[in-house]
Amino acid sequence: MTDREFDALLRRALTDNVRARQARVFADGLPLPEHTRRYLRWEKKLLADPFGFARRQARPVWKKALQTAASILLCFAVLFGAVMAVVPSARAWVVERVVYWTDSFTKFSFTAGAAQGLSADWRPTYIPEGFEETQAEWNEGSNTLRLTYENAGGGTIRMVCRPAMQGTGFLVDNEHSDYQEIEINGRPADLLVSNTEGFPSYLLWSSEDGKTALMLTSSIEPGEMVAIAAGGTIR
Repeated sequence: MTDREFDALLRRALTDNVRARQARVFADGLPLPEHTRRYLRWEKKLLADPFGFARRQARPVWKKALQTAASILLCFAVLFGAVMAVVPSARAWVVERVVYWTDSFTKFSFTAGAAQGLSADWRPTYIPEGFEETQAEWNEGSNTLRLTYENAGGGTIRMVCRPAMQGTGFLVDNEHSDYQEIEINGRPADLLVSNTEGFPSYLLWSSEDGKTALMLTSSIEPGEMVAIAAGGTIR
């Protein structure tokens, strides 16, 4: 049997199969309706290589799913690389920190190679009206500065400044807050706004040179927290 004869035989078998499946709809002898483009593509692949087509169709479902997942992952990798190449601030923020999420807390760990020179006299250039500094704690061993501001109404603002280096980081509660990714002076920042009374909001960002990591903890308006961060920290 030649290839042409085999193709004709296979086509007749396919046609007879359609007639058998649609016996209630099509009377014997009536022409078959026009096939869809999808069916014609399928038929063309089948006729081109019947046995190879059968082998491909018989692949395990898990192998097909794995191939699809690999294709999707490749697309995301290409997109991620493009963003890293085009947006320097995004690339810097990814390099500087590693974020670990759980259902109740988030840990921000920093990855710079060496400590930078912070000092005890760092202060924010903007603090909301009515707040006064009530505590300043400087740890020379870890180059960490902790500041506390309070007002007459019992409001509190706490600020922590430390080098963005390996071995340092921040641990914050995310169970009672809503997460937002924002920008502070053109650099990515993380804002966790409290959604539960009695729990504070958190703002985490880095200095413009990427050498210092900072965190604000307070129940004041998120806009005021952003204003403090945008105002800078040295005076």
